[in-house]
Amino acid sequence: PRGSWATTAPHGNPEGSFDISRLAVAAGAVFVARAAVSQPVKLSRYIEKGIRKKGFALIEALTPCPTSYGRRNRLGRPVDHLLWLRDHVVDAGRKASAEEEERQGDAAEPRLVTGIFADCERPEYTARYRDLVESLAGEDPGPPLPEREVVTAWAEREEEHRP
Repeated sequence: PRGSWATTAPHGNPEGSFDISRLAVAAGAVFVARAAVSQPVKLSRYIEKGIRKKGFALIEALTPCPTSYGRRNRLGRPVDHLLWLRDHVVDAGRKASAEEEERQGDAAEPRLVTGIFADCERPEYTARYRDLVESLAGEDPGPPLPEREVVTAWAEREEEHRP
């Protein structure tokens, strides 16, 4: 979060939080889920489902880092981190309250929405590419691509100017 100290932000983080799950949904992932380590059964199920899914899947595991992040930000004992995480997750199944909680943004007591955000079926990229290659098999590829005169001229010019 903004202002927090981390190994990668030794002077404090100037940026707000980044929602990787929303990015994955927008990019077309077939399965996107988020769970906390304080929800081990749910997290395990999401990981298994993501592995079995054909196509791109993202499972975001929310986990505290007491050894570096916790110490730098004076957040207490490792068990306190787990308790905080347990108390601040909201299941996306409680949609109305989850959306309300998400709108809080940088509030003092943010809520972390967990659940499945995308779960759909679509042909995997490699399968679609294989189908395309097979559909083009035996077709006339057309004339060969022209020589790259520009690149050749640039390379010759570079040779002339080398010491």
